[in-house]
Amino acid sequence: MAKRSSKPSVPKSFPLKWHSAVRQWYKWHKGKQFYFGVSAEEALKRFNLEWPHILEGGSRPVKTDCTVRELCNKFLERREEDIGKSINERTFAENLSILRIVIGAIGGKSVKGLLPDDFRAVRKGIASSAPQVMWKRIGIVRGLFNWALEEGVIDQLPRYGTSMKRPPLKEVRIYRAKLVSPVFTAEEVRTFIDASGPLMKAFILTALNCGFYAVDLSGLLH
Repeated sequence: MAKRSSKPSVPKSFPLKWHSAVRQWYKWHKGKQFYFGVSAEEALKRFNLEWPHILEGGSRPVKTDCTVRELCNKFLERREEDIGKSINERTFAENLSILRIVIGAIGGKSVKGLLPDDFRAVRKGIASSAPQVMWKRIGIVRGLFNWALEEGVIDQLPRYGTSMKRPPLKEVRIYRAKLVSPVFTAEEVRTFIDASGPLMKAFILTALNCGFYAVDLSGLLH
């Protein structure tokens, strides 16, 4: 498993904090987190340029155009504010994971200049053989631009081409119907418990006794 990147070294007077999960520099203002990028030097430049506008109006200055990276950062800032309200931490993590792939593929490109070829590169990065997985991943990518349109960050949707078409729902249903849910005997479950460490054993016992799914377990705080 890859190690999470450590906090970059900066002077004590540096005005921004490092977000170890998002791996960007950020600063709080009135309950919101504003991200300024990965590079400390570039983040500081952006902070000095944008922070007066944020203090004055609570938001970044409106640009006539932005890069895909900037759009993703703005979207993630809003989604993080929604954790515990309209979304949970798992949904945010899924958005973050997919948008990192988007940034890796086309992050430096202008949103207004995006072409179908760009979305073919994105699709290659998020590819999966499972139709229901592709349905969700493509939905996250398209949801990014739908949000940007509704918020006035962009004035029209990009041309996706055929790469951002979701699999037909019929295909998703047929694929799901072919999946066989594993049913374990009591003896098999006892084997799992005996072979597990304390944490996994607690997960298994909680799931069995409370009828919990994996998503229920992931939402437990204590």
